[in-house]
Order: sequence, then structure tokens, then C-alpha cells
Amino acid sequence: MSSTVRHPLPGRPVRVVATALGAAALVVLVPGSAQAHVGMTADSTAAGSHALLTLAVPHGCEGSPTTRISVQVPAGIDDVVPAVNPGWQVRKVEEKLDPPVTADDGDQITSRVAEVVWTARRPLPDGFRDSLSLQVALPAEAAGQQLAFPTLQTCVEGETAWTQVPAAGQDHDDLDHPAPVVLVTAAEPDDHGAAGGSGDHHAGAADADLSTGSGAGAEVTAARPTGTSWTGPAGLALGALGLAAGSAALWSSRRAPARAPRS
Repeated sequence: MSSTVRHPLPGRPVRVVATALGAAALVVLVPGSAQAHVGMTADSTAAGSHALLTLAVPHGCEGSPTTRISVQVPAGIDDVVPAVNPGWQVRKVEEKLDPPVTADDGDQITSRVAEVVWTARRPLPDGFRDSLSLQVALPAEAAGQQLAFPTLQTCVEGETAWTQVPAAGQDHDDLDHPAPVVLVTAAEPDDHGAAGGSGDHHAGAADADLSTGSGAGAEVTAARPTGTSWTGPAGLALGALGLAAGSAALWSSRRAPARAPRS
């Protein structure tokens, strides 16, 4: 059974600029067409790093509630840990590796998680969104490559296969049902100057909205340095208070009368 994808009303890209007490400006771009797709974000895209991938489910299938989300894990990713969501049951589907893969510590890996399946405890109604996450180890040799995560969205009535991958020179948004894509970037140096391995997220990792990838390389549409606290509403409020206080002090100093010199 075929299904179509709802597209939001056309509009200008949303730009959010946050500046706080001399901190660098943060610009977030969200293309309107990408909002209708099942998209994926990553808190790290560096080769050899562990990345938390978050899949956004923005709508149902032609108005029908979503009952199951199945995500295929690309070959080469042998370390997968799905996150638990209270509204969903999660299941890992494993496959044998022939030949086995040798891990960095010398252990032999004989199987891997090839698919992660989330089943809704109660169908997710159309018009409501939810997020599902999994942690993966990005391959160290995958720098510069796009890793596609074909996703099947099953609904009470019908299903949508988000499995299309752009050909060379084709834009991701030109596809009707694009697969979520992660563009793996170069490995980041650690504190000792060596390339980052498969440890936790690096301090310089960026949150990237990767739902607008293309055959020539995905464009990062939202980025911010990790570890900063100025990107949330509280940070913006504190920044605004600081700027207001500084402006008031400057205004008061200019209005204060000059003191007569002592004789």
C-alpha cells in the first residue's frame, strides 16, 4: 500500500540567532521541507566517535497513527545501543558476521545489531511527534562518507518506507521518502593530539541536523559547540539581563553631573 508524505506550508527558513555577553552567535537553519520527513540528528559526526543518533517521527501515514518504527543499521557499524523510550517497546535484530570482526581491544565480534525496532505501546497519533534514539560507534574509516539508515514507518493503516538515497548530484529534499542520513566527518584530535577513537563524545563535537543531506555531502543545518549553556532559554534570559544592566550603568554614568574640582 502506497502512501504520500505531507509537506508543510512553504515558508522562509527559520533563523535563530543567540548572542550572550560576547559569545559567538549561534545560527540554526531548519528547511521547511525537511520538517515533513523522518529526520535524524547526531550529537557527534566524527569518525571513530560514539554518536547519539535521534530519529524524529513528525507525523503518521496519511493521517493514520504510527505503530512501529524499524531502523536498519548500515554495515560497518558494529556497536549499537538503543535508548529506551517509555512509550515504546524496543527490540534488537542481530545478524552473524562472517568473517568475524576484530575489535580495537583484540576481541572477536561475531554478530552485530543490524536493525532496531520500536513498537508503540499506544499508537502515536498523526499530528503528534516523538523521538527515538540509539548510540552507535561511527567507523574510523568512514570519514567523508554518508551513512544511510533506511527506516520503515508502520501505521494502523499503511506504511511509509523512508529508504531513498540521493544519487550523485541529487539533492536530499528532491526525494519523496529519503532515508535518514549521517555524514561522517574527519576524526577529531584528542587532548594528546592523536585522532579520536571510539570514546565518548568529544568536547568539540557539534549537534548536527542531518536530514538535508545530498549526494555531494550533507549540509549541517544546525550546529553548536557542546558544553555551552547559552543556547537555551535560560541562557538567553541571562544574556539579556546582562546587556540591560550594562546599558543602564552606561546611561547612568553619562547622566551623572561632573564633580567640581577641590580647591
